Amino acid sequence: MYSEGDVIFVEPCFIIDIKNNVCLTLRLSLKKYIAGAIDQGRVLLSILNRARNKPALLGSLKKQLVGCSLPLIAVSRLFDRFTGVYKQASIERQSV
Repeated sequence: MYSEGDVIFVEPCFIIDIKNNVCLTLRLSLKKYIAGAIDQGRVLLSILNRARNKPALLGSLKKQLVGCSLPLIAVSRLFDRFTGVYKQASIERQSV
């Protein structure tokens, strides 16, 4: 939870405005977010840990890899992050 004046931000996507007595929900279209990004490598890294992101992430990654429009350093960072996420998930599954 994060507070700034009369507004409280509640993870993951709620905004409570105490002054105006309203509760707002933040919704993000991943497809529009990806399409509007300047640095595709960074945007793909940023959505990796979001819930229900797999179709948008993999579709965009495939398009970027096939079109050779993603720099090699960005591809390296993405696959390093992929292995880290899946390694952590494997560790968590084994501990249960």
